[in-house]
Amino acid sequence: MPGGGIDQTASLQEAADKAAQSGTPFFLPPGDYTTTKLELKSGTQIQGVPGKSVLRFNGGGGLIGIEDAADIRLTGLTLAGDAKPIDGGALLVAEQVKGLYLSDCRILGSAEDGVVLRKVSGRISDCEIGDNRKGGLFSEDAAGLEIAHNHVRDCGDNGILVWRSDAGEDGTIVTSNRIERIAAKSGGDGQNGNGVNVFRAGSVMVSGNRIADCAFSA
Repeated sequence: MPGGGIDQTASLQEAADKAAQSGTPFFLPPGDYTTTKLELKSGTQIQGVPGKSVLRFNGGGGLIGIEDAADIRLTGLTLAGDAKPIDGGALLVAEQVKGLYLSDCRILGSAEDGVVLRKVSGRISDCEIGDNRKGGLFSEDAAGLEIAHNHVRDCGDNGILVWRSDAGEDGTIVTSNRIERIAAKSGGDGQNGNGVNVFRAGSVMVSGNRIADCAFSA
């Protein structure tokens, strides 16, 4: 249950682990839940009420971490960073995940990036990602990723980044997103201030996005 500012990391982690083990969704009722990072296992499904089920960052290495996992589904959650310092680069970090499905979520107020994905497949859709100090969503070495119908706004350096550590096929689809008010607070001559930035990644499809008010380029 919502805890009025009391740290609930242990109880939330236990509930998520039990849900993953049993194969049933974990429903997060409306309210504010103060927490440090939750580590999600394969098969975890967490469902909230959009705009009302809030995980509020209480310091440390972000709010959600996923590593070497599969079939993760997060729906209707708000990840609220409140601009507090992060020891992990983003409010949500996923590495080597086969099938991450993030929908109807809000990722707001990160002191670093909103979402960081490395070697991830799946779909990020119908989310609001904004008020983040650096980038909105960063993907590196994707393995079949779609980023669609999101609102990415008010980020300090970049909107959506699709990169590879070495040049090669990537195949990420970036479509029908609304991206606006992207600054370049870290400066540079083009690496920041972009609505969509593709680097070393081949066969990336970028289409139908509405991009406005970016400091450098689309």
